[in-house]
Order: sequence, then structure tokens, then C-alpha cells
Amino acid sequence: MGISIRTPEGESLREMQGWQMSVPNHKDGNADILFDRRPTDAPFFQVGATFASPKDEHYYGLGQNQEGYLDRRGHVVRCAHDCNAPAGQSVCVPFIVTNRGYGIVWDNPSATTVSWV
Repeated sequence: MGISIRTPEGESLREMQGWQMSVPNHKDGNADILFDRRPTDAPFFQVGATFASPKDEHYYGLGQNQEGYLDRRGHVVRCAHDCNAPAGQSVCVPFIVTNRGYGIVWDNPSATTVSWV
């Protein structure tokens, strides 16, 4: 079952192509996040979702980042508050707008990596 985001008229804005979930492990190189887990926390998982993205669509937002570009397309953004970012403090606001006139709020309390190719 996928996620489909449509206009009130039924026009497709975004289609989810797939998703994945895994337990953090050394083979996938994501075991370091387990150091953030407290003994009382529920088990950690790494999840991901893939959405179709038209080549002429551009993305703007995701907070106060110091990477030096406005359009997020073609770039990877680590969406988390990082006081030690190389170019200065980076603060994520999980909201983007597109040149197609809509916005997306990614309501997720976890650190998130966002990329468009």
C-alpha cells in the first residue's frame, strides 16, 4: 500500500514508489544510532520512503542550513539540529515548498536525511 498525494481535483502531486524498514546493524553501517538509545526506549528502526520526483520540480526550505544553496534538488540535507555543523549551526524545519505551488510537512521527531535526485 502506497501513499498518494492529490489535489482536490484529483491531480497527482506525489506518489510513493516504495518504503523500507530495518533494524540498525553493522552490515548496513547504521549501528551507531544505537548509542542514542536509552535502556527504557522501545527498539530503534531505520525507515525510508521513496517518492517519484519530476525532473523539473525544485524544492525549497528545510530550515536554517549553511550549505550555500537555496534549491534542495540534487543535494542531501540532514534534517536535525546540529550545533557543530562545519559552516555554522544548522537547524531543521521539516517543511518544504515546491515550484509547483504546494508544500509538504514531514512530521517526524527523528533525525531525517532528505535527498532529491
